Amino acid sequence: MKHYILCINSGSSSIKFALYQIQSTEKIIASGAVEQIGLPGGWLWLKDGKDKFLVDSHKDFPDQNEADQKRYPCRRNLYRRQHLHGSRNSHQ
Repeated sequence: MKHYILCINSGSSSIKFALYQIQSTEKIIASGAVEQIGLPGGWLWLKDGKDKFLVDSHKDFPDQNEADQKRYPCRRNLYRRQHLHGSRNSHQ
């Protein structure tokens, strides 16, 4: 059985997150952040476990609320990709 750990670090001007798969060792599935919240030059990014950008969006995030609204769709898309990828692998 695969287990996952979602780590979230929320600061005053950033939210960082990472998803790990835990089996006999830990493996990073994805990581990302919303940076510069409440400041000009905001950045939302999401990378897969191979450090490839899945999302790279530059816009201002006036507050944590708006940053959260942008971050949650990224997590849902990542879950869907991982779930579909895992389903294909389990049938091979």
